[in-house]
Amino acid sequence: MICLRKHFLKDITYFLFLFEEYLILAQELNSQQPKYIFRLNLDTKVYWQQEKSNYQQVGLEYKGEVKYFNGDNEGLKQLKILLRNKVMYRNVSDYYQLIKQLGRGGSSRVYLVTDKCTNQQFASKNVEKRYLKEDGGFEALFNEIKLMAALKHESIVKLEEVYEGENTFYLILEYLKGSSLHDMITKGIIQLGWVEIKVIMMQILTGVEYMHSLNIMHRDLKPENIMFKNQNDIKGLRIVDFGLATSTKVTNYTFPKCGTPGYVAPEIANMKNHSIKYDKICDMFSVGCIFYKLQITSKDLFPGNDYQEILKLNKKCILNLDTLSIYQTPQTAMDLIYQMLQIDPKNRITAQQALEHPFFTNTYEDRKVKFQTQKKTLTNTSKPWQTLTFKLEKSDQLQLPETKQISKQKEEDIVEDERVTIKLPSINSPRFVQQAKTKNLALVEGSPTELPKKSVLKKFSTQEFEHLTPDTQSPDSGRMNFNNSPRFIQPDVIKKNFTCSKYNQKQQAIYEVDDEQKL
Repeated sequence: MICLRKHFLKDITYFLFLFEEYLILAQELNSQQPKYIFRLNLDTKVYWQQEKSNYQQVGLEYKGEVKYFNGDNEGLKQLKILLRNKVMYRNVSDYYQLIKQLGRGGSSRVYLVTDKCTNQQFASKNVEKRYLKEDGGFEALFNEIKLMAALKHESIVKLEEVYEGENTFYLILEYLKGSSLHDMITKGIIQLGWVEIKVIMMQILTGVEYMHSLNIMHRDLKPENIMFKNQNDIKGLRIVDFGLATSTKVTNYTFPKCGTPGYVAPEIANMKNHSIKYDKICDMFSVGCIFYKLQITSKDLFPGNDYQEILKLNKKCILNLDTLSIYQTPQTAMDLIYQMLQIDPKNRITAQQALEHPFFTNTYEDRKVKFQTQKKTLTNTSKPWQTLTFKLEKSDQLQLPETKQISKQKEEDIVEDERVTIKLPSINSPRFVQQAKTKNLALVEGSPTELPKKSVLKKFSTQEFEHLTPDTQSPDSGRMNFNNSPRFIQPDVIKKNFTCSKYNQKQQAIYEVDDEQKL
């Protein structure tokens, strides 16, 4: 590409060369000593100048000042595409229009933005620099950008461009209009049968298999980090949030003990020596936990009432898969989930092997159809929303036992019905009449008197449990500690029944933890 740098006296022509790691500007084609050499990394700042959607200049920071080079519109557009996610662009407001806020976390906010040239919608993840000054925040963010730039797969959210402002980094991402898998399960947005479960698991596993082929592990796979491109469409699945992702080739992992309680692999939860490296197969345990939740209709593999209880169960990793039989899970699905949840990572199935499992080739009776066929058929005269009333025959009449006087109730716990009359045989005994008055009973015609009765009903209220939305905080907002060694017990050897109280606690990704805290 040929560029022109304007000077007061004379304009100078430069030849621009783009290599894997460098951008070079030289005055001659075969120059061995180019004038400008820029390294392609996130520390390099690049400026773009445009007028009426036409690119006119590219600017690069060099020794404290910005050097601008003129070029043709098409050439500069192509250069911007080639440089995306390799360098930091500046002046994000020149290219994107903010529409509204979509969500927020501990250190970032997500906004809906539109490209000023094409009007295409994107999501902008804005990360404030002040939150990155501690705990290796800048390194973690740059690592996330680097890994996302390398991942180009239909099951993984796409990173479009990266901008830097004075106080904020802007990650321009693919805009996902659909909900998360967590909301889809808990809110029942789509009724999931075996066909839908197979489609969802196939997309998750293909994305994980692609990541693992590049020696990248996510380390925080959970329903909240599985999103969908469009509303009510399970085919546009995307894996998101690579804040804890890492390459397996690095010498030491950043934040070696991380994940979300209830989904973290036991080899991570129970590690004590941070210098010992675990493998990418840890993601498959998390996928197994997601698969379990899909089969059991929102039930967690490690149910608990609070954060610590779930963590404790996750660390011990005592599994009871008998619940799958209650929901009539196919044998192939039970076998696949059993292989995903192996406590020994060496025995755990890989993503590629899982995609070849018979579960994805067999056909099953749809759970939705099966459930509907088992419903009791109602007659035309019956109303399912009402309690049936029965006609009492003479043989069904019961003798009323003598009851004690009802104690005084609070006014708000008493409901007075309309006049109710309980008819008893005519008895002319004065003593019986006196008892009837005392017990507030009304006698049939021919009896000495009739008295009204107030029916006393006690009101009961059903306690409702509030459903909490998943936490959107960043990984550095939650910290936890792991201890104890895991134990895996086969379902046919020991059966342990958990109290399946629904866990509605906010789930948070975690960073480094303190081993001194004991559970």
